[in-house]
Amino acid sequence: MASVRSRIAGVPWPDLAIAVVIAAAAVVSSIADPRAAHPITEIVAALVALSIALRTIAPLAMTVIISAGVVLLAFLPDPSTPLWAFATYLVVAYSIGAHLVGTRRILALVLLLVAGYVIQSRDPSSTPIEILLTPLILTAAPALAGWLLARSRSPARRLRELTIQLEASQAQVAELSAEAERARIARDLHDLLGHALSSIAVQAGAAGQLLGPDAAAAVPVERIRLAAHDGLNEVRALLAAQAVPPAPGPDRILALIRADGARLAVTGNIRPLPMAADDAAYRIVQEALTNARRHAPGAPVRVQLGYAPDALDIRVMNGGPVPSPGRDGRGLRGMRERAAACGGTVEAGPADDGWVVHAVLAAPPANGVRS
Repeated sequence: MASVRSRIAGVPWPDLAIAVVIAAAAVVSSIADPRAAHPITEIVAALVALSIALRTIAPLAMTVIISAGVVLLAFLPDPSTPLWAFATYLVVAYSIGAHLVGTRRILALVLLLVAGYVIQSRDPSSTPIEILLTPLILTAAPALAGWLLARSRSPARRLRELTIQLEASQAQVAELSAEAERARIARDLHDLLGHALSSIAVQAGAAGQLLGPDAAAAVPVERIRLAAHDGLNEVRALLAAQAVPPAPGPDRILALIRADGARLAVTGNIRPLPMAADDAAYRIVQEALTNARRHAPGAPVRVQLGYAPDALDIRVMNGGPVPSPGRDGRGLRGMRERAAACGGTVEAGPADDGWVVHAVLAAPPANGVRS
């Protein structure tokens, strides 16, 4: 909305307002001059003045149009320089200094300076010293002012860029801190539940031995022991897979796929990946497997990993029903963001026999040495 308010048809509204005001003054001044060549003078004057609207978006084009226009006006009847043309000249010189660099700035200044000498030489009241110095002063002074202002804005612009980068870094640090805290809580939870369930299983086993096989409470006690034992295994598996994943490396993604029970096919040489690509690959496969089990429970799932020298190709395919378009939600967006962070892409859609998630990650050799 802010950009809509600040621009009209792609032109900044302050520039457009300045151009309209000067154009109105130019047309009125030309109409009021009985010596002017009507209506050519009004048309050229309006075109010259309205070109000021291009001063920030196309300053070189503006300079060409205005330089040609004022030269044409100088050769029409009544070659005196009106006030609006003087103001236009100053605005153009300032804009060249503020918005052009390098050879484009030099070219624009030369064009404007030549136009200034033509205008000054066409004025019959100008002395030789005025013809020599006036265009030079009128061009150099505002151009220098524009250049100094642009230079003073550079540190502020750089500071804004650094501020944005700092905010992004702070958000990343906060995310990493939160992830570390979740991992710590998971470890603590693992220790607490593991100790409690282990104690229940041990105590239930001891109680079962004391009661003997023929006791009435033997069967319930044995069920308690088995439930505690199964619960302990489930907690360990859940926390190991979700909150405390294995150390980075090619083995952890292979272990994830095998633990899920999906069929695995690998092409190329399995090798370590850069940290960002390794983590993105693990999380993408994890999310794709979770979605496959959620949307197509019991359907066969296949995972293909293709290791290339500079990339990793991942395909997770399931033979279940095709999800509706509305199901492409936060999970798919998250996978795409992880892939994009390491120069990769993620696509998901229907396949011949179900649904496929296809990811390609940029993964140069982790140690800078090709395998």
